[in-house]
Amino acid sequence: MSSFFIDAAYSIVQNELPNLAGGWLLAAVLFAVSSVFAFVSSVQGTLYGINTDAATPETKTVAAGLTQSMQNMFGFGFGPLIPSIVADVAGQLIKTITPWLEEESVRGAQFAIGMAFALLQLGPLRAS
Repeated sequence: MSSFFIDAAYSIVQNELPNLAGGWLLAAVLFAVSSVFAFVSSVQGTLYGINTDAATPETKTVAAGLTQSMQNMFGFGFGPLIPSIVADVAGQLIKTITPWLEEESVRGAQFAIGMAFALLQLGPLRAS
């Protein structure tokens, strides 16, 4: 199995590396991804602080535990599930509206719609 990964990595480096994006485009993509991670991390920390500050001193540990449990169950549990459902529904809609499109185009559109939906969820969190 490891030989397959080594072979795949070798073919990517030899065949596809010259065609990959570089320069300012790569820097812009890396900056955008880093910004998204920074926004998500800052929102989680802010909500954690608000929830523990709103509790009485006797219940701060319970508030911290419940906050962490809810973030784990809903945020990390439903986080990948809901955008993938949106992407699947969008893919089925695209296939029915435009049946002549290739499968790769539909998958690309599904990915873009799923990621856009996930990133749009930062808006209400950031506004609060």
